[in-house]
Formats: sequence, structure tokens, C-alpha cells
Amino acid sequence: MNKKILISILVIAVAAALLGAGTMAYFTHKIQVGQVTFTAGTIEIALMDNKDSETLTWNFDDMKPCYTSYAKFNIINEGDNPVNVYKHLYNFTFDENGITAAEQQYYTDNNINIADGKNDIDTVILYDLWVKVYVPDGNNGWKWLWGQGIYDETKTLDQLECKFIYLGMIPVDGYMEVLQSYHMKANTEDWAQSDKMTFNIEVKAEQLKGELTLENKDADGNYLILHDDKIGKLTYNVMYPTFKYTFTGRAPLADTPYVLIYYADPWGTTGAVIGTGTTDASGDVTISGDLELGSLPFGTDANSPYGAKIWFVPSSDYNFDNGCLKAWSPQNYLFETGLIIYIDSLD
Repeated sequence: MNKKILISILVIAVAAALLGAGTMAYFTHKIQVGQVTFTAGTIEIALMDNKDSETLTWNFDDMKPCYTSYAKFNIINEGDNPVNVYKHLYNFTFDENGITAAEQQYYTDNNINIADGKNDIDTVILYDLWVKVYVPDGNNGWKWLWGQGIYDETKTLDQLECKFIYLGMIPVDGYMEVLQSYHMKANTEDWAQSDKMTFNIEVKAEQLKGELTLENKDADGNYLILHDDKIGKLTYNVMYPTFKYTFTGRAPLADTPYVLIYYADPWGTTGAVIGTGTTDASGDVTISGDLELGSLPFGTDANSPYGAKIWFVPSSDYNFDNGCLKAWSPQNYLFETGLIIYIDSLD
């Protein structure tokens, strides 16, 4: 019966179209809907510390084993978009800078020719790197927004040469404090006496590209990234009518239900579930989805409007009814390495 009805309607429709071809007029009415204008945003950062020259110089003289020197600088976001920032150490040069008697003795004892002298002191300088992000507090001052430890004497400078190190996201009008320390190893031998090393530092800012790395962190301290194999990668559309995403990672717990969440500050503030999945025997999981989430961060988030935190946590720690964590076991989490912005383009 249905089949016959469909066929009948089709015949009538075609016949009507044929009869009207070339002869039928239509009433019309036009209205002005609006005008569309596109304006490109800007990406611009600057040093807060020395805006006149845009460069800073540190001279660490008389470095010795067990000594630690610090260098700090602040990067401010002067553009009209949040930016992801990366730090780059490059242009390393080395100089024997003369040979002391003790250094000469080391070369003699180890059968090293002076012409083949050893001066690569980047191999004995341990490197710390910590970042903190601040935003205006409304009273001509600044308030702390977010921070993390990236290295804690786990790397020597030679391991970081010519690599771009992701520092995090700086919101519009915010600034990032970058604190570095350089520690000479206790077992550095006399070959390093008087040797000299120089290198350059640059910071690159990029627009948000819809990518976020989640890391296992020492959350009981200063959120130091542990640099283990527990890591996740979230890709998403920064501006889209829906939050369309894919998350792939390795969590601390295997064979465990996990939930990918938007965590809103402070504790007890309603966030949102992004997706759920169960890790396999290796802790691996992939989740993807396309959901109506609304722009991030929510207005009730203490981090609003500057950015949103994304975490991957065991489902047993999350209250699905109120959108908040109900337990705290950070050793089992993957945390954000930067805040994200998501804009629901239909808002």
C-alpha cells in the first residue's frame, strides 16, 4: 500500500513540473538579512621586562659544581587572541676560554690533546623550567591563573638544544612568568674549568590550533610533568557549532573506565563530561565525539573568560549527576598542559 502511494505522488509531481515549465510565474518578496564582515585577528607577544630592546642578557660567571643560577623573564600577550607559546634554545657556542693548571692536569691524566680539548659544558648543566600565568585582577594588578613545572633537573641543556618546548597558553591581556635554573652537576670534573658557553633563547607564539597534550603530573607538588609514557592528545575544533573532538592516550590505570572532563574551578563548580571510555590492558584508549557543549570556559568557572582545563580521570572519581569531581587521586589523572578556548560559533 505504501509503495503504491509513493509511486502515485511521484507521477503527480513530475506531471506538475512538466506542465509548469516555461509558463508559470511566482509571487516574490525580498528582505535584507544582514551583512557579513570578516576581520583577521592578531597574534602579538612582547617582553614585559625590557620592552625597549626586546632582549635580555644573563651572564653567569664563576659557575662551579653544585652551583645554581636562575633566569626569569615575563612574556605578555598584546594581541587580541589567546596564544600557545613555545621556548627554543639555539645557537650554542663553546669556548675553552683559556686552560687552567687543573684543566691541563686533567688533560694530561686522561691523555687528551689540548687541540681536542673538552668544553661541552652543556652536558653537565641541569635545567629546570617552570611557568606561571597571570591575568588582570581588575584593580591594576594581577592574579595567578595557572602554572606547571616542565622540567625539574631531569634534562641537561644538550638534550634540549634546538627543540621547541611547549610552555602553555597565555590568554588575551595575560602574561607568563618563565623561571629557569641552571645547575652544574656535582660530579663535573676539572676539564670544565674556565670553559664558556653561550646560547640564545626565543619564544614563539601561535594561535590556538585545536590541539592539547594531557600529561601525568606530580600534582602533590607544583604540577611537575613526569615525562613518563602516560600521556594523551586531544584534537578539537576551536570554533565550530559543536565540540567535535578525538582523544587518544595512555592513562595510569589499565582496564579502567575513564571520563574526559572539562574541569571548572574551584572544586565543586559544575563542569562537563566530554566523553567516556575504558582503557585496555596497556592503559590505552581512544574516544571521539561530536556534542553540544556550549562555549568553554563556562561563565561560572573561576578561570572564565581566560581558558578551560581538560582532564582525563577515572570514572569512579567523577559525579556524573552534578558535573564535579567527588574524589581526588591525581596520580591516576592526565592533566592539561595549557588552557583551551572553545567557541560555539552558533552562540
